[in-house]
Amino acid sequence: MSWTFKYKIKINAPVADVFACFASLEGMKRWFIIDGVLEPHVGGRFQMIWDAEQRMEGRVTIFEPDKCFAFQWVEETIFTNTTATFTFESLPDGRTQVTCTDGEFPEDLRAAKSYADVSEGWATCLMILKGVLQYGVDLRI
Repeated sequence: MSWTFKYKIKINAPVADVFACFASLEGMKRWFIIDGVLEPHVGGRFQMIWDAEQRMEGRVTIFEPDKCFAFQWVEETIFTNTTATFTFESLPDGRTQVTCTDGEFPEDLRAAKSYADVSEGWATCLMILKGVLQYGVDLRI
């Protein structure tokens, strides 16, 4: 058995604008990280830097413009590599639905804290993305 996090959010912005926030380092810096590396192609390097002590590395596993973006990252504290996947759906009213999944986490006590941290982290980050795109406000400030 394993756990996989899944979260959906609707953002009042076109798919292309939402995907652009995933497709480049500058886009990622608007809502997710303060610096890093993003090679926007399958197999590309992905380094996320949040502050002097928090950084992670991974590889892009899916890069389909305006449809899907995914990366696998190594998180040593959860004893496994997980894959974060984002799908983008254009809604009839012009909004975009972003679906985020991240997993698979082992279903054991050692991984439970990491699963909880990742769940909270993605929910927060996607609300920051919505704030940036829909209201022009960076909620990290």
